[in-house]
Amino acid sequence: IVTSRALNELTLQHEDITATLYSGKCKVSEPDVQVNDASAAGQSWSTQWRTVSIPLATSASVRVGATVRITECPQDPALVDRRLTVRGIPGKTWPIQRRLKCQELTS
Repeated sequence: IVTSRALNELTLQHEDITATLYSGKCKVSEPDVQVNDASAAGQSWSTQWRTVSIPLATSASVRVGATVRITECPQDPALVDRRLTVRGIPGKTWPIQRRLKCQELTS
């Protein structure tokens, strides 16, 4: 999971600073199939909400703002290399998994 970004002063490009907060299987679902389109300053993008479910016991360090990167998905190869930003981590009284509310931006 990407924890932050930093400016590389040699290339003048922002680079991801990563730390593996969780590595393993997950379930990606679309609770809302609506895609929201927006534009500003001559640029257009779309946002789509997804829920990423991961095991409860090994995911306590995941925080809002982290980036989830899908590295493998035999069932749907189109998900590979997608990056989702964690926007919320709702809690429950009797959880069996951690459900991360994530946003995907596409241009």
